Amino acid sequence: MRLETGYASVVFMDEYGRDTLDYTFTLISGALFLETVRSYSYGHSQERGGYADTDRTETYEFTTNGVVQRTVEVDGQESTESRHDIDVSTNWEPVPDFGAYSSLIRRER
Repeated sequence: MRLETGYASVVFMDEYGRDTLDYTFTLISGALFLETVRSYSYGHSQERGGYADTDRTETYEFTTNGVVQRTVEVDGQESTESRHDIDVSTNWEPVPDFGAYSSLIRRER
């Protein structure tokens, strides 16, 4: 969490130390807004660490006014779609006190 820069991120990893899910929050008006959700799939690969190649990446980018852009990248091919008027009220999180991160770091959203 880097509140001085207006940023917080939660990264979930698999048993090989690879990122599988990343939540990025932006500080807006004293609260955290879930701005980006990115999931990574590695297929049957057992490569370890942060240098493993994904076979699929799916990204959701949210705006506070209810626009969501979904981007899927598979084998170097990318497709994007946008939706409007999405309820993003659950994307808001209070800034947690030091050490009280359970709400911020929950995987299921």
